[in-house]
Amino acid sequence: MDSVDSDSEVKAEESFESAEWIAAEIEKEKRMTLILEQTMVNMNGTTKDLQRQLDDLERNDREWKERYEFQVEKNRELKERIDALKTSLRNMRARKSTNRHAINVNSNELNSLSQADLNILIRKLEKEKVAVERQVRDIEWRLDQESKAYCKALDSKKKCMTEMNQMSQIMKSYQKKRHPKPARHGAAF
Repeated sequence: MDSVDSDSEVKAEESFESAEWIAAEIEKEKRMTLILEQTMVNMNGTTKDLQRQLDDLERNDREWKERYEFQVEKNRELKERIDALKTSLRNMRARKSTNRHAINVNSNELNSLSQADLNILIRKLEKEKVAVERQVRDIEWRLDQESKAYCKALDSKKKCMTEMNQMSQIMKSYQKKRHPKPARHGAAF
């Protein structure tokens, strides 16, 4: 009788230990699930932050592109103006050196000017040319700075996109592990 009681006590003890072990494993799984869910919440928050940053970068990207295009157009206009001033100055110098025989534009006005007035006009045009050239250099410098900022914004956008893709892949991987697709059993006909 003792041996039967002893065997049943051992089996009861083993099943009690087995039940405790199973309960501990279930508790451990619950903790892991909770940690994974918290991680998912954090990852979702990070993804939203990265998406906001990407949207901001895209807005900045458009803004810098518009600035760049505006600056390019302004530079083109200023170069045309410089070319026109250079042509005008060349014509004035040519008129001065050929005693006004080559005057075509505003010849009546220029013919009425004295040599001193022509020299003053030439100096004014040369000063304006220098000022315009200085303005073009300044605008070219600003254009260069804006294009650098534009490139920096593009680099930031690429980095943000890469981070978002990585986060997306991590989340997809986690979701696949968390919710695996059921395997199909049975033969195909």
